[in-house]
Amino acid sequence: MKYAFIQSHLTEYSVESSCVVLEVSRSGYYDWLERPTSAAAKRMEELKVKIKQVHEENRCVYGSRRVCAAFNAEGETACVNTVARGMKELEIRAKTKRKVWTSPRMVGAAG
Repeated sequence: MKYAFIQSHLTEYSVESSCVVLEVSRSGYYDWLERPTSAAAKRMEELKVKIKQVHEENRCVYGSRRVCAAFNAEGETACVNTVARGMKELEIRAKTKRKVWTSPRMVGAAG
């Protein structure tokens, strides 16, 4: 997380000063840059694409539980928490129905 912050703020701060403030080594930062993407991160990126696809196919009303159930029906394995984390990272939420609210005053005013 600290290394990602350093990378995103390279235009504002030097690597050396960022590493001193965040208390990380420069060699650790450069090692992080060349480190390959982990298998879990690759899997999560693939899941995010599928999550977005399933969510949009179902009119954006599916939440994490239904998306997970759709995955299981297709033979894809993913737990509810993983799907929920992916939806949160994508900033996807299920649409909910609006509740009809009537004021007590409106009920008697009709007639």
